[in-house]
Amino acid sequence: MIQEHTHQTIKSTTIRTLLKTATWRVISSVTTIGLVWYFTGSATLSLSIGAVEFFAKTLLYYAHERFWLHVFWGKWIDGQ
Repeated sequence: MIQEHTHQTIKSTTIRTLLKTATWRVISSVTTIGLVWYFTGSATLSLSIGAVEFFAKTLLYYAHERFWLHVFWGKWIDGQ
């Protein structure tokens, strides 16, 4: 028996990507701020680094996540 393969696209909305980006950035930035504060003892320095890191890495993560939507390696539709 020959099984037919159909090409189905798994999509994700921009809103989903934005929510994933936001939740990850909060977790990651709180970690960065805490580590900098722990190692330097400076709340001002830790918040400054955390603010810069938050905005820079938010943009990078969003672009990274949208890029990977177009990579089909390691994805499949269950049962096929």
